[in-house]
This record gives sequence, C-alpha cells and structure tokens, in this order.
Amino acid sequence: MKNKKILMIISIITLISFIIGFSYAYFTTIVIGNDTASSNITTSGSLKLTYNGTDSISLENSQPGDSDTMSFTVTNSGSLEVLGYDIYFSKLINTFVNDELVYEISCVSSDAIPCNNKVETPVPVIESLVHNGASIAPGTTHTYTLNITFIETGSSQDYNQNKEFYLTISINAEFAFQTLVARQDYDTYELFWAYASDITSVSFESGINIPMGAVESWDVSVAGEGGIMAYVIDDGLGTNTYELHIQSNDGIILANPNSKYLFRLFSNVLEFNNLNFLRTHLVTTMYQMFYGCESIAELDTSNFDTSNVLNMDFLFEALYNVTSLNVESFDTSNVTSMRGTFSGCQSIIELDLSNFDTSNVLYMFTLFGGCYNLESLDLSLFDTSKVIDMEYMFGSCTSLTNLDLTSFNTSSLVWAEAMFSDCTNLVTINLNSFDTSNVISMHSLFSGCSSLTNLDLSSFDTSLAQSMSSMFYGCSALTSLDLSTFDTSKVTNMSSMFEGCSALTSLDLRIATFIIVTYNTDMFANITNGINIIVKDTAAQTFINARLTAAGKTGNVTIFV
Repeated sequence: MKNKKILMIISIITLISFIIGFSYAYFTTIVIGNDTASSNITTSGSLKLTYNGTDSISLENSQPGDSDTMSFTVTNSGSLEVLGYDIYFSKLINTFVNDELVYEISCVSSDAIPCNNKVETPVPVIESLVHNGASIAPGTTHTYTLNITFIETGSSQDYNQNKEFYLTISINAEFAFQTLVARQDYDTYELFWAYASDITSVSFESGINIPMGAVESWDVSVAGEGGIMAYVIDDGLGTNTYELHIQSNDGIILANPNSKYLFRLFSNVLEFNNLNFLRTHLVTTMYQMFYGCESIAELDTSNFDTSNVLNMDFLFEALYNVTSLNVESFDTSNVTSMRGTFSGCQSIIELDLSNFDTSNVLYMFTLFGGCYNLESLDLSLFDTSKVIDMEYMFGSCTSLTNLDLTSFNTSSLVWAEAMFSDCTNLVTINLNSFDTSNVISMHSLFSGCSSLTNLDLSSFDTSLAQSMSSMFYGCSALTSLDLSTFDTSKVTNMSSMFEGCSALTSLDLRIATFIIVTYNTDMFANITNGINIIVKDTAAQTFINARLTAAGKTGNVTIFV
C-alpha cells in the first residue's frame, strides 16, 4: 500500500510581527483561519476533517513573559474513522534564538476517547510536525488550545529584538489503512469474484508483489490508487483452480462498510490465511459475507471487530463442513438482523453465544435452521424483547434433544412459522413463559417434531393467530394435546393441523371456534381411530366430525360441560 498522507486542511495563518522597544522585543499576534477542506469522496462514505477557529485575535505590545492563546476545533464530519492525524507548523519562519519562543497544545475530545496534549516545547526553526492527533470517529470534535509564549529569562533579551515569526498550521489526516472495494452487486462478475467458485485459498498479505505467473490482477482499493492489489494464480492442483492473494504494503486492509457478498459462493475455498489482516471495525453489513463457503473446515473470525455491524443475515450460511465457529468476541450490540446467521452449518456440534448481545435484534428468521448436528444450545442470555420474526429459527436442528426458552421475552413476536419444524429428536421444550399474544402465524410451528411426547402450551395466547396449518404435523409421539386455552376466532387455515399425529388419543379444544376456517384439508389425516376430542358446542362438534369423516377416521367428539 502506498504510504499516503492526505492534506486535509490548510487552516490557520499565524502572523507575529515584532515592534522595536526599549529593552524588550514587543510583538503583535494576528491569527486568521476558519478554512475547510476534505479528502476524496469514496464509494463508502467521505473521509472529511473540518476546521473551525477564530477569525482573528490580537495581543499587542507583548514582551518577554507574555503569551498568546487561541482555540480551534477539528471535526470528523465524514462517515469513516480517521485513524490519526498530524498537526504541522508549515511555511515556518522563526528567527528567534535560544529557544525563547515556546508553544503548548491541549486538546479535549467530544467523545470518550481522549485526544492528545503537547507539553511546552520550543517552536521549531524549520517546518515540522509539532503534534500527533489521536484517531477521530465520525461526528467527533477535538477542541484544541494553542498557546505561544515569549519566555522571560530574567536577564536582558535584546538579542531577540527584530526577530521574525511566521507560520501556517496544517492538519494532515493519516488515513493509513486502505479500504477494500465493496461487493455491490453479485450479478456483476468482475474483479476476483469472477473466479469465486474456482478459488481454493484466500491469503491476506503484507507487501505488494504481483508475481510474473499471476493469471490476472486488479486494484481492489476503493480509492483506485493501487493501495490494495489482488491477483489469482494457479494453485498447482491441476484442476483449473486458483489461489487468491489480497495485498497491501503494511498488510492491514480495511473491510468496506458494505461487506455484503464479500466471499459469497467461494464454494471450493479450503482456507483463509491471515484473516486477521482484514480489519472490520467500519463494517455495517456482513450480509452473506461467507455464504456458501461449503468446502472450508475451519474459519477463524475471532479477531473480527463487529461493533458497528447492523446486519449479519446469512453471514455463515451453508458452511457445510465447518465444525466450530469462534464468535465469542463478537460485539453484536448494534445488530438488528440475524436472519440465517448460522443457517446450514450442518457440521457444527456446539456454539458458544454467551457473549451475544441481542437487545436490538428484530429478525431471527432461520437463525439456526439446518444445523443438523447441533446438540445443545444455551440461549439463556438472549434478549429477544424486540424480535418480531422467529420463523424456522430452530428448523431441522435434528440433533437437539431439549430446548429451554424460559428466558425468552417474545412479547414482540409476530411470525413463529415453522420455528421448531423437523426437530426430529427434540424430546422436551419449555415454553412456559412464551408470550404469543402478537403472533399472527403458527403455521408448521411444531411440524415434524416426531420425538415430542409432551407439550405444555397453556401459556399460549392465540387470539391474533390467523394460520395454524400443519402446526402439529407429524408429531407422531404425542399422545395428548391440551389446547383448552386456544382462541381460534381469527384462524382461517387449519389444513393438516394434526396430520400424522398417529399416537394422539386425546385432544382438548374446549374454547376453539371454527366459524371462519376456510382451509381445512387433511386436518386429521393419518391419525388414530377413536380419538377423544373435547369441543365447545354443537357447531364445533359438527365441524370436527366432518373433518374426521373427510380423513376416513372415527372419533369420540364430546361437548365440554
């Protein structure tokens, strides 16, 4: 990567002219400023520092021992973090001798991260870097106070009469890390993504060195200035497959704020080398970032900074061969969507999510869907108070045997379709604290849970539910179902609701109504003859008997007294 400094601001002109006095060198200070400047605009946001200072200040007839102070601010008004900046005395003229002109710089930051101060130091005699500013986040302001003093020595200082002092203050942004280009449109096959399915390894490297044997190379920096280069080269396997190398001069590469699809469908990649070189602290979306990397067995993302990530949808989906994922260091406090984050990770046996902050998550659709070998999940620290969608959340987690969701706050939940569908080995599930008062669809909620022997749904509020189709489809181990609190007044679809509940002998529907049920095909298909069903009234009795007859089954349907 080019060692690049971007001149952001030439912001202050400080002019000090000296007036001959009797035995002292008097001087007048005039400061002119309030200029602004910015860097190049990138596709992912602008990197921009803005200066604001006093237009002019004046301190006349100063003498040894006097000082002059002025303040100015540096604000990051862009959308990218500036990873440090430097303050220079440039265009400097200083003919003072004996270091009798000194300066101090103090700084106060508007955020919790402090900025740097400069202790009293002689003003240099040539253009110089005089202060290193700290990193500055978007929206943050650093307020500086510059103090210049003509020090008093206690003896005659006539030798500093008629001396000159002139400078310009410049602020250079140290945007030391180049940013990797965003993958905006997966349907556009360009750069190294054209080789996605033929890449067997990805390596992040320090130093730009494109070998003669490279098949193709690209500038993949946002700025398009060669700061990050990538190339593919034959991997030597004789299979028309390639190694991908991504390089910068210092080995540090900023992942784009939009890292959507970054390594999507790298279906033959076997390894990511030096993934810690990829800095992710600016990333806001990781949508399908590693989706479909189905051949890789290990993926170390432990160094990822996810503190600004909002979207983790399908981040690790379809990593079929990965047996473990270290996400313990993930900061998910700003994440609003976790749809399919681990979906299809069918070889993972356990996941430690104890550090996950899910307090802002709205969507958990198929979060663990298709994690066939996941044997246990401790979600006791999950904050689900804002989650509105849990469709297929645990769908096809065929190795789970029990699930304790007593800590779940589901007061915001609207969609619960197929939440536990095809959890074929799930024996127990604790839903005692489940709040379903806002749920509108329970379609296939427990479909395929063929090992469930008991299900306590006494806490369920179904007053807004519109669909219960296939809700208990294939629950072949259930012998009884107490749905005595089920309000079905808004339900229109009960197709296949109890289909395949082949061991069911007792069903309590004592307050259920079926007045607006429009879809009821196979409601009792493949159940046991002679089932005992309790219903509310004659209308309900007539409806249920008709459904049993349609399924070719018989039952004892009695009205609750």
